[in-house]
Amino acid sequence: MLADSVFQHTQDRITITDADGRILDVNPAFTRITGYKKREVLGKNPRFLKSGRQGKSFYRAMFQQLIKDGFWQGELWNRRKNGEFYAELASMSAIKNKRGEVQNFVGISSDVTERSFAHKRELEYRTYHDALTGLPNILLVRDRLEHALSIASRKNEIVVVASIDVDNFKNINAQFGHTVGDKVIEKLAKRLSATLREGDTVGRLSGDEFLLVIEGGETELKVNEVLERIKSDLSETVTVGSYTMDITVSIGVTAYPQDDNDADTLIRHSSQSLHQAKRNGRDRITWFDTQREQAQTQLTQLIKRMELAMSNNELELFYQPKVNMKTCEVIGVEALLRWRDPERGLVPPGDFLPLIEEHPFSIDVGNWVLDAALKQVNEWRSQGIELPVSVNINALQLLDDEFLDSVSSHLLHYPNVSPKFLEIEVLESAAIGKIKVAAEVLAKCKKMGIAVSLDDFGTGFAALDYLKRLPAQTLKIDQSFVRDMMTDEGDLAIVKGIIGLADAFNFSIIAEGVETEPQGKQLVELGCVLGQGYGIAKPMPANEVLPWLKNWKCPEGWGGYEGG
Repeated sequence: MLADSVFQHTQDRITITDADGRILDVNPAFTRITGYKKREVLGKNPRFLKSGRQGKSFYRAMFQQLIKDGFWQGELWNRRKNGEFYAELASMSAIKNKRGEVQNFVGISSDVTERSFAHKRELEYRTYHDALTGLPNILLVRDRLEHALSIASRKNEIVVVASIDVDNFKNINAQFGHTVGDKVIEKLAKRLSATLREGDTVGRLSGDEFLLVIEGGETELKVNEVLERIKSDLSETVTVGSYTMDITVSIGVTAYPQDDNDADTLIRHSSQSLHQAKRNGRDRITWFDTQREQAQTQLTQLIKRMELAMSNNELELFYQPKVNMKTCEVIGVEALLRWRDPERGLVPPGDFLPLIEEHPFSIDVGNWVLDAALKQVNEWRSQGIELPVSVNINALQLLDDEFLDSVSSHLLHYPNVSPKFLEIEVLESAAIGKIKVAAEVLAKCKKMGIAVSLDDFGTGFAALDYLKRLPAQTLKIDQSFVRDMMTDEGDLAIVKGIIGLADAFNFSIIAEGVETEPQGKQLVELGCVLGQGYGIAKPMPANEVLPWLKNWKCPEGWGGYEGG
């Protein structure tokens, strides 16, 4: 009969059981696929074939559907007699009698192990390779990089990580279309693969960016030669159909162990260097600057610590008096930031302010200083002491779009403090950086009634035209010139020149760093009557200012009177 012939000769495994699941018959394909002979399985439940890859819940759901619907189809993982796992696509049917009772179960299945493994291999390939170029993707490149680092750490070898990007690639897509753009990427991928040595890895990250891992003990000089060759090969003309394109690439590079980090960090550093190469003008190779990264890490840690210091009230202002050395009148104080660290004690401003001056956090610190200074002036006024205060403003804060609004807001918060009690000090270099904007901001400050002085004058690059354009009232002679003017003719000439400039432009003039009586006397003789420095008073906490005022006496040699 035909049915019997099919049963005997089909390539699919056929299993027939009774209602209790005991095997009644199997065909020859069953033996070929499972390795079990017919006599070995008769009367047994097919569960002896289970591989263990599929749990109880899987089989429970399978039989529930089989009883409910009379049919089940899906993939099974079973075990051959020799212990080998295999996959089969199976269908099972429940055969019922006239009364609707299950009489038999029939299972038909085909061995799909090779197909399953092939599918798995294809999925793995797709998981770890770029679809367009066939190159490893980031997952595989990272894995190979981690392996290379593990070997390099034992053998003390160099591992180079390079990010490569096509310059202005978006213009190629825009001009010729994405299909042509994809062809360009494919051609560049082939060039890269052909250039590398066996054992090195090139992968495609996304778009027009490739990632290169070079391992094996090369010196930095040798690596540069390899990278220059790669850059040269990639920069050759690319032809796609009738289109011809001139290509340039930028490359960002870092190397282990100089950059002693894990795989992800090295990849990130190479990418940062790539972006730096782009900023530097493209078509170049830029190495990662480990010292710069370390400085950035230290800056990040410092800022986190200072944010905590602000919230814990560890910051405070010291005040250094400024006096008229001719009359001995105290004309004001300069607010100077100090940090009382619970672990390090009083931290000098030079240990933290220069490090944050180019970071936006310095604006937050500047606003804190401004508020604290005005609060102190307000407190002194409540005690009957009218003492103007000057605060230092760095370039970022001065040129910040919200600076003027911030100053106004702080002044409004202390309505008893007139703007005339506030002076802002800016470095001449800060003002000159963007002279037009700085001049406008300073002019508005002056209009509000706030005094403006140029700090550390003589150390920057101010030209006469800048002095004319900047609406400042006071020039502060930098202490480096004042300190040695008694013994250094060059410094003395600079001090005289600055005093002459101030007189010509109708600026007030004040000298920083007045440390001795003779210095003060000579400054007065030269026409600079205002001064501050350790010879007058060191910076002091707010609670020491009023006692100092009561005890302040003018040095006899200055020819003034004693002030109290």
